[in-house]
Amino acid sequence: MAAPRFPLIPITFSPNWDFSDNVATFSIQMTLFHNVLIRCLNSIYEHGPSIPASSSDVIPFVGYALAWISTVHAHHHGEEDIVFPFLQANFPDEMQKNIDEHRMFMEGLDALEEYVKAVYEGKKDVEWDGEKVRSLIDAFGDGLVEHLHEEVSTQLGFS
Repeated sequence: MAAPRFPLIPITFSPNWDFSDNVATFSIQMTLFHNVLIRCLNSIYEHGPSIPASSSDVIPFVGYALAWISTVHAHHHGEEDIVFPFLQANFPDEMQKNIDEHRMFMEGLDALEEYVKAVYEGKKDVEWDGEKVRSLIDAFGDGLVEHLHEEVSTQLGFS
């Protein structure tokens, strides 16, 4: 099997992990969640083109893609509304960098969302095209995944 399009974040974990180290534990939790986002992105990227436009699987798959997009939005809003303000006082440059990175891939994520919503809603002249989904992801996926990787290392820098 070929390697996934987008690489996962390596997890550094030991059976002797000190769970009282809140910063390190938070970074592991963030790594795990970011890897869920990356795995979902990979599955949309890999499986989308194999679904024929006439298949009854289109709408459930589009619903999956919309759920993933919603999760990415919720995750980043939560970071910007709760986590980053908490850390901003001590690490203003790092937090602003994370916010700026969110903005960098948002246009591409929004384009994907607009397309899959149109398919889901059955808009006239919009038909499922898995290769189009793949090209929409190619436009922002590397930036998103790079951000997900770097954001974890930013969190580790606080310890």
